[in-house]
Amino acid sequence: MSRHDPRTRLLHMRDFARKAVQITNGKTRAELEGDEVLRLAVTRLMELIGEAATHIPPEIRDRHTEIP
Repeated sequence: MSRHDPRTRLLHMRDFARKAVQITNGKTRAELEGDEVLRLAVTRLMELIGEAATHIPPEIRDRHTEIP
């Protein structure tokens, strides 16, 4: 699988989301707002998810309309 393969992109999105959950687990919103490094890390992970999502082909997106 190449890094441009839709499956690879989906797996990356999953991994980025899992990492965001992992590093924020047990943290309060106040902790997130007060920790610039954590906030930047989560923001970057969300950017990576969004970037990968823009490259998912329409035919795959159309099969999964339950995912915004």
